[in-house]
Amino acid sequence: MCILHALREDVVLGIVYQKTVVKWKELPENWGSRLQWAETRRQVAISPVLLAGDTLETLFGIMTGIGLSAACGFRIFVPLLVMNLAALYGYLHLTPGFEWIGGYYATITFGTATVLEVLSYYIPWLDNLLDAIASPVSIIAGTVAAASVIVDMPPHLKWILAIIAGGGIAGFVHVATGAIRAKSSLLTGGAGNPLIATLELAGAVIIAISAIVIPVLCIAFVVVFGILALYKASRFFFRKTT
Repeated sequence: MCILHALREDVVLGIVYQKTVVKWKELPENWGSRLQWAETRRQVAISPVLLAGDTLETLFGIMTGIGLSAACGFRIFVPLLVMNLAALYGYLHLTPGFEWIGGYYATITFGTATVLEVLSYYIPWLDNLLDAIASPVSIIAGTVAAASVIVDMPPHLKWILAIIAGGGIAGFVHVATGAIRAKSSLLTGGAGNPLIATLELAGAVIIAISAIVIPVLCIAFVVVFGILALYKASRFFFRKTT
């Protein structure tokens, strides 16, 4: 017996319906002409699971975006290169419009820019100049990194979140690390800056990879770093006022 089942799923107000249509011509003749059209419509109990899956995917996308943005605060092009390689090897899904990040031309561009950026921070006093120049660029990079991985969200909400959370966190981390480098330059005459540059590079790589592999752990690190940075800033501010 050959029966044609046309299945259709509609998600309306959190309810998934499955519609089964059976055409009478494909039924045996002894079933009678009364079975010309049989239609059943029933609710499927797995709808909460589907909705929960979409919510988790969006949540993990937001956490990944925040982690990558924080890594852009340490180094601008290192997280972009990590995203590029992860997308090329199928470990990172980029949202529509950002597929160029996972292209081979982007690999060459991000790779070259990463080498130049990393080496420049080991040149005394040039690193402090780069901090001033790279501040707005890190905000843009953090915004793009966050927007490229946030899924299942209306575009206007995604960009608002990417600008506020992604760009804001990238700018905050960059300003905090720049302040540490400036203080090191004053205390050590720039001799301690290569150590700071190495720690920043390691932080950018570790955070970018963990944001893709273990986003929850990455968010925990970002929160701890933010609390420590605010604590140090508050101590410095109150010390200056007193």
